[in-house]
Amino acid sequence: MLTQVLFGQTLEKNAFKLAVCQQDAPTVLQEKAKALAPYYNAATFAYYRLLLKNLPLNSLLITNAENDTYPIQILQVLEKNRTDINVISLKLMDEEAYRNFVNNSLQLKLKKGEARSNLLYVLKKYPAAVISTTVKQSYWRDYYLNGLTVAAQNKSTNQKLMAFYQAYLDANVIGMSLTNSDKLLYKNMLPPLITLYKTNRNLTTLKKDILKLAKKLLVEKEVKEILEND
Repeated sequence: MLTQVLFGQTLEKNAFKLAVCQQDAPTVLQEKAKALAPYYNAATFAYYRLLLKNLPLNSLLITNAENDTYPIQILQVLEKNRTDINVISLKLMDEEAYRNFVNNSLQLKLKKGEARSNLLYVLKKYPAAVISTTVKQSYWRDYYLNGLTVAAQNKSTNQKLMAFYQAYLDANVIGMSLTNSDKLLYKNMLPPLITLYKTNRNLTTLKKDILKLAKKLLVEKEVKEILEND
């Protein structure tokens, strides 16, 4: 059964990717997006809605691979959610059709098998680009957290983290049902919240909210030590 599900998901991913790369008509994109959407759960879409919510207008968003790219694109197609955002997936760049689509669309010269070099090249050409924290951390270690993304500039970082915190509260993450895979993904929410708390220790409610999330994600002990010892 699992093999059949994975096979079906692969077929739908490929069909959706082809429609995106070919820039098919909106009706075709919607059809392919609707077929792929059931392979992602509500928590996954909630996470990426939160990621998109506070991105600057007309951002260029750099993602890692399929599973942090397609949910975003599905939201753009089916919900018209942040259609101003352009998305570049580092690992999908290894596929010729996708690479050609991105290079032609954004006038870039990205290459196969060079994720780090491609990332640096994009950031040089688009300094205001943002990177999803699902991307390998060593690629963006010196960047500034703005929520579920990082950027090269630290302008208004505290304000952006406060906006992320409010969006996090509005999403009612604590009330969500999370699978083990969801919990791994949602751990990306802890660093921006902890960073905000370190510079705003008067926000006692924030500390309580961080510990609630940590408990839900089964990392309460580790997070408590970070909050108390730093």
